[in-house]
Amino acid sequence: AVSACLLLSAMAPTSIARQTLVQDERFVRSLSSLAGDTSIAELRYAGLKLVSALLPYVAGEDKASTDKLCEVLLAAMTSEHKLKQTVELNANLLHSTAIAGIIVVFDYLSLEQQETAAKAVANHFTKTVKTFTVTRSTSKQALRAHGAHLCYNLTLSLLLVRGKEFMDDVFTQELMKSFMNIIQWRHDPKTALDKSDEQAWNASISNCLQILSLVLW
Repeated sequence: AVSACLLLSAMAPTSIARQTLVQDERFVRSLSSLAGDTSIAELRYAGLKLVSALLPYVAGEDKASTDKLCEVLLAAMTSEHKLKQTVELNANLLHSTAIAGIIVVFDYLSLEQQETAAKAVANHFTKTVKTFTVTRSTSKQALRAHGAHLCYNLTLSLLLVRGKEFMDDVFTQELMKSFMNIIQWRHDPKTALDKSDEQAWNASISNCLQILSLVLW
């Protein structure tokens, strides 16, 4: 299945092959199952990479297909199916990959799908903040891997919500508190970060400050 996804990803630039794939309901359902329902991290990642390969070409030429592929990413991001994580692949990396795909096509989505995606991202950001700020135990350090890049993608995608007519429904009081909590956590002397994650965390905090300044101004 992983090899098949790699092959199909390579075919994404070809118009006929791409249209055949995205217009096939069975293919989209299978892709959604692969990206969100399987417990094998490698398969989920392969499914997400395939969607990410298709989306830049589909966006702008077929809004309905763009929305459907975005639903695959949202399903992967909100999946509650237990994942067999590895050292290289954990839930944070998979979710970060899904959100990166949403960022690329956000403005090409229908207004309804934009709002759905934005609310899902906001909810995920709040959960991610709690993971880092409430539980400081190093016993779960493996589960926190790739968390800095996940947080960066989450905050970057939330920046795209600014100016949308549904903005007030996304930037809730709880989300505002999450922005402030992660800023406080980042600058807490007790917070220990891996050197390799510092740049991503600093960029995330910058995004949070920018969102707060835009929303509260």
